[in-house]
Amino acid sequence: MLAQSTVFDAQNVDSVDLAVRTVEPTHPEMVARRLGVQATAFYQARGQTWSDDLPLIGLPSTPGHAKYNEYLLKQVPNGRIIARANTEARITDMVRRGMGIGFVDCFVAELEPELERLPGFGLSEAALWAVVHVEMRRSARVRAVLDLLVQLVARAPMHPVV
Repeated sequence: MLAQSTVFDAQNVDSVDLAVRTVEPTHPEMVARRLGVQATAFYQARGQTWSDDLPLIGLPSTPGHAKYNEYLLKQVPNGRIIARANTEARITDMVRRGMGIGFVDCFVAELEPELERLPGFGLSEAALWAVVHVEMRRSARVRAVLDLLVQLVARAPMHPVV
């Protein structure tokens, strides 16, 4: 099983063979392989204009998402969270519909013709890691998936076209 998650530790090794994360693990039972760099930027519906307050789409108000929501507000001082979604797919959909501005992975947003990067804001880059439990690293199927992920990440539009 492949999981894209922010939580991957020794306790859930039985249910996940490989996880994709933006944080390198420090747990001694986890092995990481750097896949590349993932860029994320602020996007809006193409042609959208806003008044002074920028409507942001955040994650749910839970302790696990607090840092993400704080980051949004820090990066967009004249922004306010007006809607929340629990997945990037939902955030992207809400942005596409013109509901607000979302912080979306460039490899997702750059393939969406209805989206454009919000002018005047930079992008964030983070290393992208594939993480496996030390016992799984020699598995042929896990190695095959790791090799495929490296190839896919290398071909993905990680940086926005400006």
